[in-house]
Amino acid sequence: MKVAIAVMPDGSRIYPGPFGHSPAYAIYEKNGEVWRRLELRTNPHADFVGQGKRERMLALLADTELWVGTRFGNRHGPPVPHRTIQARTVEEALARLEAETATKEAGGGA
Repeated sequence: MKVAIAVMPDGSRIYPGPFGHSPAYAIYEKNGEVWRRLELRTNPHADFVGQGKRERMLALLADTELWVGTRFGNRHGPPVPHRTIQARTVEEALARLEAETATKEAGGGA
């Protein structure tokens, strides 16, 4: 699974605002039990507001399967699978994503 995590420019701290306004995305892929960072992708559309934002974000993150952030601001919801996770660091976000996935696989979640 390949995920895009909304981060600050340093790539280690989670961006606290809406996902589409994040200055960058840490792109991670899970192989077996291990998460591996593939890249830190700058968001050239961070300041863009208005019609076409959704399409721009889809194009920017087309190779990812899940978007992870603290907030998703589009009133219609993001156009791809996403998880709202409250965390301060990427490591914390990945740990929470793992815990959520384990709970669902054990039959304890929706």
